[in-house]
Parts: sequence; structure tokens; C-alpha cells
Amino acid sequence: MCVLLLVLLQISISSSKMIIVRGAPEKSTSYPTQLYTGLNYTTCTSKCASSDNCILSYSNSSGYCLLYAVGDIILVRNDQDIFSSGNESVSFKILNSPAKCADRAEDMLLGITNEYNKNNIESYEIQVSEIAGISYYSINYEYTFTDGCNNWLNPTPTCQNCNKTMFSFSALPSANESTSLIVTSWNDCLFYCYSNPTCFMVYIKIFPTCKVVEYGNTTGWTYREAQMPVGNSFLYMGVKYVLDRISCQFNISSLYTGQTYNPDSKINYMQFQGSTTGSTVSLIFYPW
Repeated sequence: MCVLLLVLLQISISSSKMIIVRGAPEKSTSYPTQLYTGLNYTTCTSKCASSDNCILSYSNSSGYCLLYAVGDIILVRNDQDIFSSGNESVSFKILNSPAKCADRAEDMLLGITNEYNKNNIESYEIQVSEIAGISYYSINYEYTFTDGCNNWLNPTPTCQNCNKTMFSFSALPSANESTSLIVTSWNDCLFYCYSNPTCFMVYIKIFPTCKVVEYGNTTGWTYREAQMPVGNSFLYMGVKYVLDRISCQFNISSLYTGQTYNPDSKINYMQFQGSTTGSTVSLIFYPW
């Protein structure tokens, strides 16, 4: 059985290996930052293998190739033994080999701690989970901070025992004033906002430029359905959400329909009110 696995592991850079399986990233929680066309899956996989920051590549029969940085993807549809209509496949990068020879490519992925130790991520591990009857590969990260609200890739906040969190979605920003930051991943962009008390939201239109918007410097955004990127247009947005100091609760609806009080902003605005019209969110900030 070990001889057969050598075919699956033929793309290898240093001690890392690329494991190719059938499936596709879940669009609503995946944020690729590099796109290529006209590549077969071998060339696409090689591009990920040669990049220190890449954790996964996606390719299909149309020559469409996407690369995902570590921290920018958490769910991948597991097609198991059946190819989708577009012959979709993904290649996971593993940094450590399993303790013993495995019978299937999937067994080379699961339960292995991959030490990463940069960009605020210590390690990652791949597991198989089932959501609404669909099988997924889930990528679980260990971060350098442990406040309980580390999953920033979902389109709504996932809050536990923490005072603030970030959440991501696809959107077109409304009028805003921003500064620019060069990043290596979407996770880096989110972490900058999370760590900066004056930052309210970040967005990426063209990678690697992360646009940073402080409290009071935006009028809102318009949601867009999550989809695979086309060209260099990504339209990723991340918003900081804090524990409401009045209700002492996380209540996502208050971001859109009520007032949110945030004394930690440490600038001229500590309260804002949101409203929605269709897919557009409008914000009004109140000064001290």
C-alpha cells in the first residue's frame, strides 16, 4: 500500500507534502488570495507547494486555480470517491508525515498536527466533519492568542468568552476613508484590525493591499453573495464586533438595528447605530 501512496505525494517541497483529494472549498468561509487560469491540477498544486504561506490549492477541469493562505480557509467539501461535474480537486499541504503508512490519501491528512509558527498561527490540524448531511474537511487552527473567539472566517460572529471578535463576508464597501497595509493573507488583515483599538473594519479589493477603516470613517457596506473570485476582484470585508457594554451580551442584530457602545475604540466615536435596506447596511457613528 505504501508504494501506491507515493503517487499521491509526488509534489513535495522540503519536508512538506501535497495531498490531492476530491472536493472544493466552502465559498462562504474561504478567502483565496491568488488566482490563475489555464493551469492543470499538477501545476496548480506545485504553486502552492512552493509558497511558504499556502495551505491549499483548488483546481478544476477548466484550468481554474486558486491558492489559499494558512488561516484563510476552514471548510472544504469532501467529495470522497466521486468527482464533481467540474472535476474539482483540492491539494492540502501537510508539514508533518503520519506516524505509519496509510491506505488512503485522506488518512495522510487527518489528526496530524502541522507546526506553522508564524502569522499569529502556531499550528493546524485537518479533520472530517459532517454539516447538514454533507461531509467536509475542517481545518482547525491553534492561534498565538486564546481568547475563545478565533474563528473569523464565518459571515456572522462566533462569540464565546471574549470581549471582541472579527467576522468576514463578501461585500462592497460604501463611502469610507482608509489607510493601506500590505499583508500576506486575509487572516493578517483581520488580525491587524483585531489588534488595533481604532480599527472598525478592513477590506481587500486587490491583494495584497488591506484597507483599514477606523471607527467613524465609513457609512456601511452592501452584501454580496459569496462566490469564487474573478480576475483580481476579491471584495472581502471583515468587521470588528465587541461585547455590548450596556447589555453585556453579544447580539449581532444590534449591529444592524440598534446602537452598539464601544468605549474601547479610544477615539472620537464610541457608539454607532446600524440600519438595513435590502442587502445594504448603513451606519451612523456618534461622537463622544
